[in-house]
Amino acid sequence: MSMSETRFRRMIRSLIAEALEEDSFTYAVAKAAIAGKKTAKVGDKEVPVKMSKEKAQKIVDEMDERGY
Repeated sequence: MSMSETRFRRMIRSLIAEALEEDSFTYAVAKAAIAGKKTAKVGDKEVPVKMSKEKAQKIVDEMDERGY
């Protein structure tokens, strides 16, 4: 495997990890919004929930369909 292939594979793994992390964040906030909470715990942090229940439900439904 060449050096550029190795870098490319690392970059792809990094992008996938970032996308999964973003999905986890969005899903956690959406679930909290549906539950009527003011904050959501994401990892070690408490983040404010600023999402409507309607938008949150659409996000959760879509992510559940994808098997999240």
